[in-house]
Amino acid sequence: MTEKAEGWYHCGRCGHLYEAADTGLCPQCGESPIISDSEVAYHQAVAETREVAATSASLRPRGKSDGLVKFTLAWLGFLVVIGGVIALARAFREEGPKEALDFSQQTESLQEINEAFSKCYPKVRAYYSSVSPELRGPLTLHPSRTLERMSRWPEEMVLIDASTLLRNQTFRVFQTSEGETAAGRWELENGDRVEAVFRKDDEDQWAIDWEQMVRYSSEVWPVFLSGLSQQSGEFRLLARRRATDSLGVGDVSRIVFHQPSARRPGEYGHASPEVIVDPNSEDGMMLSEAFRLRDAGDAPFHSRLTEGDPAGMIRVRVRLTLGPKDEHGRVTLRLDKVMACHWMDLGDSGMDEKKAPAAAEAPEEE
Repeated sequence: MTEKAEGWYHCGRCGHLYEAADTGLCPQCGESPIISDSEVAYHQAVAETREVAATSASLRPRGKSDGLVKFTLAWLGFLVVIGGVIALARAFREEGPKEALDFSQQTESLQEINEAFSKCYPKVRAYYSSVSPELRGPLTLHPSRTLERMSRWPEEMVLIDASTLLRNQTFRVFQTSEGETAAGRWELENGDRVEAVFRKDDEDQWAIDWEQMVRYSSEVWPVFLSGLSQQSGEFRLLARRRATDSLGVGDVSRIVFHQPSARRPGEYGHASPEVIVDPNSEDGMMLSEAFRLRDAGDAPFHSRLTEGDPAGMIRVRVRLTLGPKDEHGRVTLRLDKVMACHWMDLGDSGMDEKKAPAAAEAPEEE
């Protein structure tokens, strides 16, 4: 007879405590209470995996921690963007416009202007404090020629005391085909303004461009328009476009010339008859470019002397010829040549040569 096992047993699977049974199986789970070595190893591995997973979950940031991470990442991104902008700005400064002057060049330019001003300003005062052409002539660029022209030109006389100080409004030095050139404008005590352009003479001394200063023309404008003088001549005038549409907008196909004032730049005098110009001709393109500059607030040679000129008008040196009278008995006018779109005694156009061809220099009068 088989001997029955006695005592209490513990099930290794479900943990049940029971008295010995006939079958040797756990009465709770029905499995053998003894676990093999392979099963023990499996359950230990599973337990370790769950423990590691639980530990990782406990270290994961939540709530405010998630927001802090996002803020940190955003801030780092912002710093990267700012760094890129600074780097681009620095590169632009290093590769910026080549014409920008460094400090030494600016200092040299200021010295050049100051030196020219110290020579030119006394000559303007000396000119306007002198009474006779014999005293004024030697201050000009071409003394002999100027003296001859002074004798027949009705200059608007300005006479100041030798001790009077002129109020400087603008002065600059620039380059032309004739070399270094200076230009300035001064205000008198009565509010009138005088301007002068200077160039170096044969002795390398600054001298006044008298023809520009007085707006010299070969004929007196009102007399010329009356037909009582020469039939053609060279003139320093103001030009404006005649309106060609209902909006009052015009091109250079219809031009009217006006006599300028030497001391009151904003004023102008006698008007010419309308002059027809071919916009596609050399003269037409030069006038178009000068008006384009004027509309943009600029002028040939970037001159500031034109800032007080009448609105919509440009300075010109032109050759004109009187034509036959029309059916109404009014004189007609023909444009022979646009010499320049400024009043200086030189042939440079002072404009973009690709947009407006340079004018040829006018021959000197005998």
